[in-house]
Amino acid sequence: MRMSTMGERAGVAQHTKVTLIFLRYVWRGRGLAAILVALTLIAGALVSACGARVPTPQPLEPVGADPHIWASFDQRPSGVAVVGERVFVSFPRWFGYDGPTLAEVVDGQVVPWPDDATQDGDDPRDLRSVLGVRADGAGRLWVVDAAARVNATAATSSFSNVARVVVFDIASGDELFRRAFDLPDGPALLNDVAVDERHGHAYLTVTGLGAPSRLIVWDFVRNRDHSALVGHPAISADPQLVLTVDGVPVIRNDEHGGGPWQVGANSVAVLDDHVFVGATGNGTLYRIPSAALRDTSLDDTTRATRLEAWADKPPSDGLAVDGQQLWLTDVSTGALHVYVDGRGATWFRSPLLSFPTAVALTEHHAWVTASQLHLAPHVQRNGQDAATPPFLLLRLPR
Repeated sequence: MRMSTMGERAGVAQHTKVTLIFLRYVWRGRGLAAILVALTLIAGALVSACGARVPTPQPLEPVGADPHIWASFDQRPSGVAVVGERVFVSFPRWFGYDGPTLAEVVDGQVVPWPDDATQDGDDPRDLRSVLGVRADGAGRLWVVDAAARVNATAATSSFSNVARVVVFDIASGDELFRRAFDLPDGPALLNDVAVDERHGHAYLTVTGLGAPSRLIVWDFVRNRDHSALVGHPAISADPQLVLTVDGVPVIRNDEHGGGPWQVGANSVAVLDDHVFVGATGNGTLYRIPSAALRDTSLDDTTRATRLEAWADKPPSDGLAVDGQQLWLTDVSTGALHVYVDGRGATWFRSPLLSFPTAVALTEHHAWVTASQLHLAPHVQRNGQDAATPPFLLLRLPR
């Protein structure tokens, strides 16, 4: 796999260069961006105090920092995790791609991580097709292996009934533990994970693409799990909402059943004692007390009474937490939003963020993958990939 760093931007399309130059000179001031976001959030709080509802963030000019194309790839990235100077990216094995599915970017190269042998397919325990990756505070990398293949036609796609999460020690690359999960029959993907270190649990989204969406609650201390909110509307695609990207509806090709692309539970994060979850095809970000998910004596009817519609949101994918802030990728308009106390503001919007699938936060940067997933073969009438590589990893100053 070829990758180019910031010093190799010559290979990026000319319109990308123009966009970068424009944004660099016009929007360089980080202080201004912080002030704009703060004022937006303060205004939202004042409106809230008056009892009015603050709408979903509307399209704005780019606010925030000078965008950096930190890396570009010839294959779609999915998840990203950053620990210190180390950057990990996942590449699901979809649409004929069969290269590394989990990699570290080292000296301008994509290097299979932890090694080739862990993902070459010779062993049933090997990584098959990784989506979400998440670093925790204990030096571990949580890797969501959906073990699924998505191709241009349904006949050549495969959705594994047994997906898994594999947890590695980042310093050594050694596997620490893993767990396989039984998924429902039908199109569904084990997608992303949020780690609750305080309570020894992880919360995983199962994205329904026809089968019901659900959460999996994994007690990784006792190594047991259960499903929660199975098929609940809060974590399912809204059948009345048609996913659009840049104003164009995303429609599955006939080989995948036709009709609007309905994507269920996807975004997930833990903040304080709540789990936040959002379906891509749903206009609301919900939260639920983590205790209600962990309590195995509760049924889903009871759990549903604990759900709270926390904020309006656009069609989303990646979700990350920093302090009391939630950072959310907007796949519909190519943006990154920040939420505080249920009020959202646009931090950055750019054509560079073409279907942003994940966000990772470090002290001074937000890292975002851009996958052009809305141009993939399964949502193109002719079954051909309409994306224009390279696919990007952006590093945005905070």
